[in-house]
Amino acid sequence: MTISQVITALPWLFVGAAIGTAYFHLLGRSVAAMGSDWQRAIGFLLLRIVIAVTGFAVVVHYGTLPLIAALLGLLLARTIMIRRVRRA
Repeated sequence: MTISQVITALPWLFVGAAIGTAYFHLLGRSVAAMGSDWQRAIGFLLLRIVIAVTGFAVVVHYGTLPLIAALLGLLLARTIMIRRVRRA
């Protein structure tokens, strides 16, 4: 991988991290709402699916490298969220 490819992929890594952060934040809200309010939990479920599908549908139009970088960003956000939950 050349330096120009890394520079091209870096913004997409942040896009994927933003998608992942929103997705996993809504996952936590959905789990918290399951005990008391099922309608809210389902709303959070649908919202996080829409965010993930729409976000990656936009990214895929820019090519393979942005898609891989965005996926890595999502996995990075997942790792960070898991560590935060384990500490709490």
